[in-house]
Amino acid sequence: MAVSRFKTSLERCYTMAGSSCNTRNVSGPGWRFQHHNGTKLFGPAGAGKTRTLVGWLQEHEADGDFRINEGIVCSFTRAAARDIARRVNDQGDPGPYHTTLHSLSKRYYGMDSPLAEPRVHEFFAQEHIAYDRANRNDPDIWQDTGSMAGNLLNAFWGRCRNQMRSLEEGLQKETPVSEITDWWATAPMTRLFDRYDQWKMSEGLIDYTDMLEMALDAPPAGVQWPVFVMDECQDSTRLQWMVAQNFAGASECVYLGGDDDQAIYSWAGAHPEDFLNADCGAGSVEILHTNHRSGRAIVDNAQAFIRRNKNRVDKAMTATSAGGEVATVERLPELRVDESTYLMARAHYLMKDWMEELEQRAFPFVDRRGKYGVNGKAATAFRRFLSLSTGGRISLSEWRLLATDAIPSQGPWLVRGAKQRLKELDKDFVENHGVGLNELGAYGATEELVNAVRAGVTGPLGRLPQERLGYLRRVAEKHGTQYLEEHRAAQVCQVGPIHQFKGLECDHVVLHSGMSPAAARDAVTDPESERRVFYVALTRPKTRLSIVRAPAFAQWREVL
Repeated sequence: MAVSRFKTSLERCYTMAGSSCNTRNVSGPGWRFQHHNGTKLFGPAGAGKTRTLVGWLQEHEADGDFRINEGIVCSFTRAAARDIARRVNDQGDPGPYHTTLHSLSKRYYGMDSPLAEPRVHEFFAQEHIAYDRANRNDPDIWQDTGSMAGNLLNAFWGRCRNQMRSLEEGLQKETPVSEITDWWATAPMTRLFDRYDQWKMSEGLIDYTDMLEMALDAPPAGVQWPVFVMDECQDSTRLQWMVAQNFAGASECVYLGGDDDQAIYSWAGAHPEDFLNADCGAGSVEILHTNHRSGRAIVDNAQAFIRRNKNRVDKAMTATSAGGEVATVERLPELRVDESTYLMARAHYLMKDWMEELEQRAFPFVDRRGKYGVNGKAATAFRRFLSLSTGGRISLSEWRLLATDAIPSQGPWLVRGAKQRLKELDKDFVENHGVGLNELGAYGATEELVNAVRAGVTGPLGRLPQERLGYLRRVAEKHGTQYLEEHRAAQVCQVGPIHQFKGLECDHVVLHSGMSPAAARDAVTDPESERRVFYVALTRPKTRLSIVRAPAFAQWREVL
């Protein structure tokens, strides 16, 4: 699309009656995705949905119908879309339109304005509204008490726009949390959102939802693609579905892949009904029934649970392997380093006691929020420290980072100006030159530091919390220094909210039985959405599922 046409769409988007594009409701209550030559694939957890899609596309290539890089492949992430393309043809590069719907819109229409998301904290700062940059895209923010108002407001705007609702409709349908009640009326909410739009215009920015709204305004014209593929469809919003309709309408055939039982992004405006109602022509629905991941006991347990939902397609799942263990326990079970384990809960804060216990056990794990476990700079710095103390060598680049991140400038450990001199060293030299403990004196280390490292004393690492270093030392002593590598610890155990494990699998899942007050409240009015979240957790393990009855506001099995 020409730049001038893009600007016209942008200007029209901002000047519509009310408060920008989010006032539109052109989809209508009876709208649904339609294509005369398509296939809708229901692929439950562990059933090989992506493998099936790839197989169909490979058949098209073998028959000479098209090359995959000539078509459109969209998924929840760009990496997932490109993975599909590479599995279809590992000899070719991903095509220009193998990406997310947002990036597809951006590329096709030539949107080159900078993104607003990395700078949205600036808008809330000028409005004197608190905003947490670290958790701006975290689904837990709507559930956690004490979330910052800016995050909650931005999440609300995103849901309204993605559901094609006006702000007024959104205010009527949702119940506010206490942090944003001051704006919970049409006039103040609209004024604030209008200022957000004006701020984007003045800074020359667009946000991710702008990309979709602009793409919706101008369907592709004069172009034809051989195939349109959209995977993980159950997590698409109404706005995304309508943009997908535009691109699919310019494609000869369509493949939609998803699982309505795993639709867990209602907080962002996605609902499984759009996937369930999508019409791809007569006789065009395929359902996979065989689970290749989990033991039979795990599959049967998950099926019995999700069948409480009524608004779904039943998959009649069967497992290819017998066995599988499902147990309800009263405390965190013993974990093994020779199996992969995910610890998950409806809200991350519920697992604080678990992570503290894992640290007491000296068990290697990665906290997906980065506060506990083998994470970040502390583990990296301590691993380099141990390597030097045991006679190993590290690159000069690693020594520079160790000195910068972990060792105070003031004190007996570094000569004056050492960090600045290290910073000025040639990049290629520091990356390719190795140093041992006895050579550090030439690069800013004092004799006191060399002696301390040789003795294994962590005093020089004064910029790192000593309790973190104590945990890391115990991990190294009990299991080996290789478990101080974050990626290696992540292979053993990861801890996070359920949403962050969607699409993954492991040997053993430990599931917290609790629900936050907000999640329990929402489950009363919409239990099916909450069941889908816990169904995702129940379908991650291959061999073991441990459900821990732990203190919380409510227990999900009792509520759901």
